[in-house]
Amino acid sequence: MEFPLSTKSLEESNNFLRALWAEIRREFGKVGWIYTPRRNGRQNTIHFGFMSLGDDIPGSIDVWVKYGKRDSLKGMHFEIPDKTRSHVGNIEERLASCVSRAKNSEAALSQISMSVGIRANPKLTIAHYTAPNLEIIPCHSGFNMLKFSILAHDSVDADVIANQRLPKILDFLSVWTNCSFEFCSLSNVEERLDSKMNQFWRKSKWLEDFPTHEKYLRLEARTVSSLSEIIEGRITADSRVLQSALHFHQAAKFHRSEDAIHGDLITTLLISSLEAASLDLGGGGSSSCQTCGQPVYKISKRVAQLGRTHLGEYVEAFLKDKYGLRSKFLHAGKLSTVHPTTRNSLPLLDPSSSSGCVLPHAFSHAHNLLEYSGFILRALWRGTN
Repeated sequence: MEFPLSTKSLEESNNFLRALWAEIRREFGKVGWIYTPRRNGRQNTIHFGFMSLGDDIPGSIDVWVKYGKRDSLKGMHFEIPDKTRSHVGNIEERLASCVSRAKNSEAALSQISMSVGIRANPKLTIAHYTAPNLEIIPCHSGFNMLKFSILAHDSVDADVIANQRLPKILDFLSVWTNCSFEFCSLSNVEERLDSKMNQFWRKSKWLEDFPTHEKYLRLEARTVSSLSEIIEGRITADSRVLQSALHFHQAAKFHRSEDAIHGDLITTLLISSLEAASLDLGGGGSSSCQTCGQPVYKISKRVAQLGRTHLGEYVEAFLKDKYGLRSKFLHAGKLSTVHPTTRNSLPLLDPSSSSGCVLPHAFSHAHNLLEYSGFILRALWRGTN
């Protein structure tokens, strides 16, 4: 059976699908998936997989959509097996009703309250902050509780959307604190601490260590409002700042592990975070990479220019050197350091090293690069908000 559709954008298409799955859950009580997505470009179809209904309805329904442009839907298809049709005599009418209700889905949306625990590394607790649809509650020993609400169709829909957005919250927090973060059990955040609400960090030029005052991590007002926009979906995963923050946070996780052997990987991630951020700077006469669509015109110069603009000539030269190390690591497997860190020093030559010497792993610990990168990313975000 087929139902005509006429969505015009990716957002509209996905909103319809979210609403449809929620309506089917309401109608049949439960929906299960054998999720086997694949695209057929010749037929302009996307096959989702096989959907089972309820607890005792036999068979699985083959589900696919027909699209016009890649982000617009033209039709919804359900291929119902005979044993499912015979068990549920009016299944076509019930699915048709679900599709009809999903087309008018906004009335079925509601704010669903949720909470998660997070932990910072190092063990620093974020102070108490509130914003629309978001509250950050301080707890003991580097723990916080995040309380928030998601505009969703039901609890299943809210859970999926929250798990798409919450990692972006942690990525963004990492950029604004130089810490790494991870989720933790709510049992770890039962002991709440007393902290004055919305005491914002006002030193925009901070570079080293962490934005702490009275033992709490402090956030700027724009940071808290941006976190609220992320949880609401108004800042999406494809925004430049979140793409950069993803690389930065992964680097911070390796850095906080205190394992210096990760130095080249940390360098790669941090330079990549600046490269993603530099895309908005453009460059005349550039062409685009056929694989990722990124401009290939003097990317290294754009990254180095970020250092010059925000921190001066020394950091420009520093980033240019780090960009070269990243390229050697990615494209040739060349490590910037090869000696393990031991009690003994053994000076040796390495013509490919900027120092001319073989360096132990400890020299690759990218502490300065992490602080420079965080400073630049924060400055870029302030300049656009």
